[in-house]
Amino acid sequence: MVVWEEFLKDLSKNTRKAIARETKNKEILEKLAEDESSYVREEVARNLNASKETLTKLATDEEPDIRYWVATNSKAAIDILESLAEDNDIDVKLAVVDNVNSTPELLAKLSKEEDVAIRSTVAKSSNIDKETYIRLSEDRSWEVRIAIAENPKTCEKILLKLAEDEAWMIRQAVAENPNSTRYILEKLLKDSEENVSRTAENSIKKKF
Repeated sequence: MVVWEEFLKDLSKNTRKAIARETKNKEILEKLAEDESSYVREEVARNLNASKETLTKLATDEEPDIRYWVATNSKAAIDILESLAEDNDIDVKLAVVDNVNSTPELLAKLSKEEDVAIRSTVAKSSNIDKETYIRLSEDRSWEVRIAIAENPKTCEKILLKLAEDEAWMIRQAVAENPNSTRYILEKLLKDSEENVSRTAENSIKKKF
């Protein structure tokens, strides 16, 4: 039986870091998740071969960079992501939003965050439910509404509403959205803002 702890302790930090990055051995990764060097633990957090137990442990690491890399790991289970969604570090929460394992329910929760960057990142997701699309399309921040207007998954009904938004950049984004119908584009063709009407005209020429 190999005693990994004895084997690893005599190696240099750079060597341990390289092992943490390249190994597929879950036992080694489990040991390196306790390494004194945050650089080593970071590589473990990024490793797709790390076990759920190892990632769960690193999700509570004192270093936010390590929690961030756990949140980016495509092997992070939903319960780990739900825990990280409560993190006090914005970058960690943003990474949770972008993780492929984040559910529509978790994204709906994050869409109610006070931070505009988090809400706008949720608005760019292709995995949000209808209720979240509607709520974010009515967000007080134009950065969030434009993200919905640009989202290729946004439905015609919401795009039609955003085509009347007070911010011309959002109306222009609607004109560029692949889901905008001829009716929406012809409506925007009459827009008083030249950038919007010109974009609508170009979209009509490309699509119809």
